[in-house]
Amino acid sequence: MIIIAGDSWGCGELEVTDNTGPDLKYGTVTHTGLEQYLQDDGYNVINLSVGGSSNTDIWNQLNNSLNTLNCVGKVSDVDGIFVFQTEWHRCYRRTLPLDSVIDIDYIRRIMSAYYYRLSGLALKYNVRIGLIGGCSDVLWLNGFEKEYPGVFIACQSMINFHRILLDLLFQNKLLLQVITQIYLTILDQI
Repeated sequence: MIIIAGDSWGCGELEVTDNTGPDLKYGTVTHTGLEQYLQDDGYNVINLSVGGSSNTDIWNQLNNSLNTLNCVGKVSDVDGIFVFQTEWHRCYRRTLPLDSVIDIDYIRRIMSAYYYRLSGLALKYNVRIGLIGGCSDVLWLNGFEKEYPGVFIACQSMINFHRILLDLLFQNKLLLQVITQIYLTILDQI
């Protein structure tokens, strides 16, 4: 079993139209993305992703799900977890003054605390958590897995990864195949 947790990036491909109302605030899912690809490879998938979630929301959803699976004796069925990271400031959108000056060290501290919390879940439930930079890139750190045991960077930046793929598509199809194989190998790490 694979668990996916995240914001709308973890939901898959969304179509937003002019008549997307409050009930469909983040659009209609037209393809479930990673969830579908994993199911196609034979995995059972639990997708906890909810559009607009903060990293705290994502951690809470994941923690509650793992706790529930543990209570019913199913946490050992979890083969791995993918977490789509979102913007750091979603946790503070109601409390951070608009004129705040934020430096990169402040953001690193916030994200580091989040990674430590994910590491705590990984160690507590003996699962590996692969971070995917979706709405926000994962902060790069040499020795990331040593600093945050049980957590690894599956994809530092989906946005930049897609840019690389598009560039390669137009420049060198052989290189595109190599990059695609690397991406599939990342999935095998889980």
